[in-house]
Amino acid sequence: MKTRRQAHCVYRCQYHIVWIPKYRYKILVDGVKEYLEIKLEEVRKYYPEIEYVERNIQPDHIHLVVSFPPRWSIAKVVEILKSNTG
Repeated sequence: MKTRRQAHCVYRCQYHIVWIPKYRYKILVDGVKEYLEIKLEEVRKYYPEIEYVERNIQPDHIHLVVSFPPRWSIAKVVEILKSNTG
């Protein structure tokens, strides 16, 4: 694990986020999976501080290991990700 630097801090924050669709339906099939991957990369264009350490999309859930600066809360990052991929 590498440490990241900003102007006034050094940090190593990694969070494991799991999204599950309602009733765990298997809706994340090929076309939806590709669309979601594109949208997750678009989030990186607008928020370059968010880094995906690991990303895995299964048919019934999504695993993300995300690193971001400590000035953001996990709730804010999840809000950003969900609002831009919905």
